[in-house]
Amino acid sequence: MKLLKVASILALSFLLVVPSVSATQKVPYLNKDELKELHLAILEHVTEGNEEEIETLPLFQKYDQIFNKYPSLKSEYVNDLDANNEEQQEKTTFVNNSKIYHVYEDGSFSVITNTTNAPTAPPVNNQIQARTITQDTGEQWYTATIGQSFTNDARHDIWGVYKVGEMHLVTTYTINSTAANITNTSTAGTSSFFPGSFGSTSSAVVTNNARTVMSKGEYQFNTTCPVGWGNCGTTNYEINTIIDVKYAGGGTITFTARSVVYR
Repeated sequence: MKLLKVASILALSFLLVVPSVSATQKVPYLNKDELKELHLAILEHVTEGNEEEIETLPLFQKYDQIFNKYPSLKSEYVNDLDANNEEQQEKTTFVNNSKIYHVYEDGSFSVITNTTNAPTAPPVNNQIQARTITQDTGEQWYTATIGQSFTNDARHDIWGVYKVGEMHLVTTYTINSTAANITNTSTAGTSSFFPGSFGSTSSAVVTNNARTVMSKGEYQFNTTCPVGWGNCGTTNYEINTIIDVKYAGGGTITFTARSVVYR
C-alpha cells in the first residue's frame, strides 16, 4: 500500500514539472521588412487588376499559413496596419485607372473609386487629384439632360496581406438645370473580411434639392480579437458624396461628382 502511494506521488510530481507543448510553443515573429515587401507586391497586383494571382506569392503563402494558425496574431497585425491607423499620416499617393491609392510606410494601402453611370465631360480644372484628406476623388465631370437619374458608388478599400474592409456609399440622384435631388442612399456592398468586421454602418442625405447636394455614409470598422477578448481596435470612417450642378446650355447639364473619405 505504501509503495502504491509513493508511486502515485511520483507520478503526480512528474506531471506537475513537465511543461505542456502548448505552453512552450513559440508564436512566430512577424518580419516587418518581409511584410512590407509583400504589401508592395500585392499593391502591384491590385493596380494591374491581377488580384487572383496574389495567393501564388511565396510570402503570401507563408504569412497566410501563420495567420491561419495564430488568429490572435492576425488580429494584432490588422489592428496595427498603417492603412487602418488614424494617427498614421505618412503616405504616398498616386492615381491609376481613375482609382486613387494611398500607400503607407509599412506598404499597406487604401483605394478609393467613384463611379457614376453618366456620360463623362471634360474637366474644367485638373484631372482627379488627391487632397490632404484621408481620400478624395476630386471632382469628376459628367453631362446629363433634364430629369435624368444616376447612381454614384463611392468605394473605399483597406489592404494589407488581405483586403480587410470594403466600404460603399451608394447615392441615387436626379439632375435638373439648377439643382440636384438625392432620392436614395445606402451602404450596399459594404463587406469585411476576418479579423475585420463592421460594428455598424449607416447612410443619410445631408443637403438636398440644391445646386450642391451631399450624402453621407458612416462606418464603424472593428478588428476582432480571439474568442472572448472582444474588439482589439475600432476605427470610424465617414464617406461624403457631393453632387454639384455646374451649368446648363444647349439641352445639356454639366455636373460633377466627388467623394471624400474621413477618418
